Amino acid sequence: MANLSLSLLCCALALGLFAASNVGADGSKPHISVSAVAVPSASGGIDTQITEVVAVQHGELTAQIKDWSLEQLLEGVSEQSGTAFITDEEVGTERVSLNLQNVPLEAALRQILSNHDAFFFWAAAKEKGKPALLKTVWIYPKGKGQILQPLPPEEWASTKELREKLADRDPDARVAALKGLIDRSGEGAKEEILQALRDSDGDVRRGALFYAQSSGLHLPQNILENLAASDSSPDVRLLALQGLDGDPNQEDIAQRALSDPDPHVRQAAREILDSLNADNSLSGGSGQGNSQERPSHSGPED
Repeated sequence: MANLSLSLLCCALALGLFAASNVGADGSKPHISVSAVAVPSASGGIDTQITEVVAVQHGELTAQIKDWSLEQLLEGVSEQSGTAFITDEEVGTERVSLNLQNVPLEAALRQILSNHDAFFFWAAAKEKGKPALLKTVWIYPKGKGQILQPLPPEEWASTKELREKLADRDPDARVAALKGLIDRSGEGAKEEILQALRDSDGDVRRGALFYAQSSGLHLPQNILENLAASDSSPDVRLLALQGLDGDPNQEDIAQRALSDPDPHVRQAAREILDSLNADNSLSGGSGQGNSQERPSHSGPED
């Protein structure tokens, strides 16, 4: 008799979940139940607690939870689906109870977030003919989303996605991804910076050096010396030359840069040598060698 009662109760539970979560014949949206479901307790009686679960399979959400925070629920959905949820600081503490089974993820999220403003980003599938993928959802308090503007991908993409973008065919995309990594990881992006400084595209090398220097990241002096002396991009040579402050070889490199084919590099070299000469004059000629005996304005005329 106990087994029969348990079987009937399980059937009723399954039918209740199915009825509560599927689209009706009239095309109405799925209903989200906020009431607990009765299941047998360990003592043989009836308990209103359920086994809590959040699962996403084949684009459909199953969620049996009671009194979770919205943030906790979204974290569970993100882990299961791969969708990133970006929430405003005022969002996430709301309490949520759900009883869903095999509800299309988008329909479920529309219901869960019905009291919020939300932006859904769908990315095209890599394989032709496959459905688009829900990559990111931005969530804001009701009414706040109307005053917002979209951000570029480097502001919200995952670190993994930014690293993948470093191999993009478009040099501008590679630079944008590198900037995003530098902003996000700082010194942790040094390996990617050094790799970008060997990129075949001069704009990528310039962007890598510029954003690294702008962020105050330390780059090996020998790397800067080589870039200042021999990089094919005048912009890279200029940035590298200006980044050699304090390098013991700065004066010799600046002296050679007086013969650089680019006038901006030559001008920077003159300014560096003039500054070094002034410093040596104040210190009685000690320090970086007797650079005063060297012409400070030699090299090709502009």
